[in-house]
Amino acid sequence: MSNTILLPFQPDAMSPAQLAAVSYLARYSGHTHQLYAYQLRRWFTWCKTNRLDPLVGVQRAHVELYIRHLGETGLRASSIKHDDARGPRVLPVRPHRRPHPG
Repeated sequence: MSNTILLPFQPDAMSPAQLAAVSYLARYSGHTHQLYAYQLRRWFTWCKTNRLDPLVGVQRAHVELYIRHLGETGLRASSIKHDDARGPRVLPVRPHRRPHPG
């Protein structure tokens, strides 16, 4: 049995970033859900501290600064950065990319 607590879904009381996070996390359960929720909380906290919207206007430089921040908290590089065919992945969701012109 999972120890996940389900709360009433209240989209009108959520920011667009919170709604995106809740919607993303809804597909996961157990350890994966807990890990991704923890990672998103850390990202949201870092963004708030640095006066950034967690979804809108995030640039590659912001993600690199976040990676550096995680390293400064004592995490090993292997715990922070996982490369795959799409590039580095430090968050369970990828930053918004603008459509390629042309």
